[in-house]
Order: sequence, then C-alpha cells, then structure tokens
Amino acid sequence: MRRANASKGRPKNRRVGRQRLKQKPAKTLRLPRNAPEIDLTIRFVGSRGDGISSASYTVGHETKDWPFYVPGSLEGEQVRVKPQQVTGQGLIAELVELLTPNPSRSAPVCDVFAGLKGCGGCSLQHMNEAAYRDWKLDQLERVFDKAGFGIANKMAPPFVMPVWTQMSGRRRVRLSYRQTAQAFIVGFTGRASHFIYPLENCGVLQIELKQLITQLHDWAAPHLPAGQSGQIAINLLSGGADILLLPDDTLADKVLTALSAGLDSLPVCRLCVRQPEADIPLLLAEKAPAVLQLERAVGGHNLYPSPGCFLQASTEAETALIQAVLRSAAARTDRLQTGRPLRVMDLYCGVGTFTLPLLGNGAIVTCYEADRTAIDSLLAATRAAGLGASCSTHSRDLVVAPVRAEEFCTAKGEPEFDLILLDPPRQGAAEQTAQLVELADLLYEDAPDSVPDIVPDIVMVSCNPHTAVRDIAVLVAAGWQLEEVQMIDQFVRTAHTEIVTRLVFDGRQNTRR
Repeated sequence: MRRANASKGRPKNRRVGRQRLKQKPAKTLRLPRNAPEIDLTIRFVGSRGDGISSASYTVGHETKDWPFYVPGSLEGEQVRVKPQQVTGQGLIAELVELLTPNPSRSAPVCDVFAGLKGCGGCSLQHMNEAAYRDWKLDQLERVFDKAGFGIANKMAPPFVMPVWTQMSGRRRVRLSYRQTAQAFIVGFTGRASHFIYPLENCGVLQIELKQLITQLHDWAAPHLPAGQSGQIAINLLSGGADILLLPDDTLADKVLTALSAGLDSLPVCRLCVRQPEADIPLLLAEKAPAVLQLERAVGGHNLYPSPGCFLQASTEAETALIQAVLRSAAARTDRLQTGRPLRVMDLYCGVGTFTLPLLGNGAIVTCYEADRTAIDSLLAATRAAGLGASCSTHSRDLVVAPVRAEEFCTAKGEPEFDLILLDPPRQGAAEQTAQLVELADLLYEDAPDSVPDIVPDIVMVSCNPHTAVRDIAVLVAAGWQLEEVQMIDQFVRTAHTEIVTRLVFDGRQNTRR
C-alpha cells in the first residue's frame, strides 16, 4: 500500500447514467415481454436455492420439455410463473403468483428480497428456520453422497454438530455504487444484473455496518461527478470501518481530497482507494489503527488486515472455524505424544486468521500465500504478538507452483510437518492435493510399515463443498481417512456453505493398489 499522490489510470470511454441491466452472455437468451405465463408444481429446491420444476413450453418455434428454475419458490408449491430467459440449464422464470404455498414458507426480513427481480444476495429468506437448516444439511450430504461417501460404500462421512450463526452477523460487505444526475445510489446488485437496489435495511449485516452505509450518501454524493460508478469494500474492524474504494474510472485528486476531508463524521479507521489498473491501493486517510482482534476463545490475538483483504464474514463463524482447526491440531498432538511443538504447514494462510491461534497454542507454522500484502500483514501480527520466531512465510501462488512433495520433507527424506492446513479459494486445491498424494507415495516407498504414523494429518477449510469433496476423494484414494466433517453456516440464508474436514492417514487399505 502506498499513500496517495498523483492519480493515474486509463479513462474508460463509456458513460454511466441511469441504471441498466448487465449484458448477458451469448448463451443466455432473454424472452419477449409477452412470453406466456405457465402454472407449475415445484419438485424440489436445487443446490443454488431455486425451486425446480419441468413442463412443456414453446420458445420461438420449438416446443419441448424444459427445466424451470424459479427463484423464491419452495418444494411442493403450485406457482404461476413468467419465463424470463433461456440459459444452458433451462428456463429462468419469475414467480408471478403463489397458488399453493408450502407450510414452511416464511416472510422475508428484507424489503428487496423478491426472487428473480430483487437483491441478488440472500436467496433463502422465504424458508422458515427449521426448513432452511434441513435443506442446507441435506444439500451437504448430497454432495458427499455424489462423490461416493455414502453408507453403501461404508464411507459415510462423520458429520459433527453444525454451527448455525446469527443472521445479523456479517461484518464485511462489498457494495456497488453509481452517481447519476439525479442521485447517489449504493447497495447490492440484482441477480445477474448491474441494477443496484438501494440499501436501506439488510437483515444479515451488523448494525454498525448498516448505520455506516446509511451515512455513505452524505459523505460521497457531494463530491462524485455524475457518471461515476464502482464498488465500496468495507471490513468492520475493532477500531472502526476499513473502507476501500474501487472506482470504475479514475478519481481525480480533488475528489480524493474531498472524500478524505469528509471522514470526520464517520466511524472509519482507514480509507483507501485502488484506482483502475493500479496494483496496490492508495492510503487516503488513517484515523485509527486498522486492527482486528480475534475472540478471546481463540487467543485474542490482533490481526492487521490489508485494505479490502479477505476476512471471514462474521466473528461468530471465524471463531467456530478456528476452534475446528485447533481441535484437529490437538488431536494430532495427542496421537504423536512426542513432547515437541506441533509442526504445521499453513497453505493459503491469508493475513493469519488460523496462523496466529496455532502459534499461540505452541505450534511452529510455515505459511504460504500468494498475496504479498497478506504476508506483510501476517508478519506484522506475529511481531506484535511476539510469535515471529515460530513462524516462517513464503509468497507463492499455489496454483501455479504448489508445494512439491519433496518440500514437505527434510533433506534426509523424513516428513517435516505433522499437520497440513488448507484454506483454498472456491476453485479448491487440486494442484496442491496432487502433491500431497505424491508425498504419501514418497513416504510409503521409503518406510511402508511406519507410514500411518508419519504422514501428516490434513485439515481443509472450504467455502465450496463441491471442490472440497473433489479434493478429499483424491486424498482418500491415496490412503487418508475422512475423520470429521463440520458445517459452519457462515453465509446465512444463502446456498453457500462452509465446511472444515479432517483427514488422517490410515495406510493403503483405501487405495486401488
């Protein structure tokens, strides 16, 4: 990060006035406004939260059986819908009338929740709490079943008690904004569109964050010229809000100066901007240290997040995730009984959300992360906590250059780590998983009788169960056993699910060899 100086960036030759819908990809066909309505019975709610049905329907000159996807509908409901667009999967339809509701239906807490034509955020507000939890657990079980982890295969995953977080716990948000000739609009975009639904009330955000968002209009509107648009990323830290502006077009120095001067009335600790095509953000103002304190239940250490960096969405979920990781670390320590500190490799470590608690519990941690600014934040945190001697860091893109099997071992070929922690992005860790399989092969060839004792345990934190299960299946085929799966409902009232899994090597009985 650097401090603001002369702004630069390539202006874009486009105008942004009144709001307009996002251009659809070529595979999407928008249907005419006079497309006839049709009555359907919803068969089930799919993995993305849409009610799914099927029926014969005419598109153009072709009549055939189509899958229908109806946002805002529930299993068993009779609905009247209006098809809106054709996609590669089927017809996306707007719910026009609810003919026979499901008893599990409940009133949404959000004013702009409206299925297809509404905020693109929380898609499952129309389920009551019991139905929502049942659906989410069922979806997770289906993901594992599809990958072969079922009772029929004697590999039923050991699900432990899930963690259900509070709905109003989100502490980070990324908003879209647009300054038109008439008004400054800030809020969430609609489903598959650039249309911004002004944010007046949101049921998932912390109250401090909601209050700040209501103040953004008075702060930004007087200074942004008409036609300006972009995003505002906000992380709620211990000392106030950390704001990162992400404009679509370069903001002039006088605009940045005016925005900085107007912070006095806002509960903000830091304001930064990343101009188009800039690699690093500009620091515009810093009213207080940008610090995030972890809960005392997981050590209470301070993190020093970089502007707009990834943080867990809620404090409650963050604590539950850390506790799951620490529980796995303790299980490995208990089995080893060596008396020495646990040796951990933390892959995709970020700013140290898991690293600091592991260090605080006496572990020696080697960290890998592609984002250099995140590494700098982690180093600042370890220095402040007096734990720097037990932590080493490496800046490395693990997709392009995963940690090789040999790098998990000493020069003598002995395993150097007891526990591997993976916290990959949504696409998973396929490349790194392949190297862990190579590690098991390498150790098996050298000492087949002692392999179960020396191969490291693996803990995987994932926000995408589909890619997680893909990677887990590869590890199980290589000899690891799935010991524990815990769901943490961090993204409340959405189809997204966070899971933590623990795998322990049990030899070659699960392999094809």
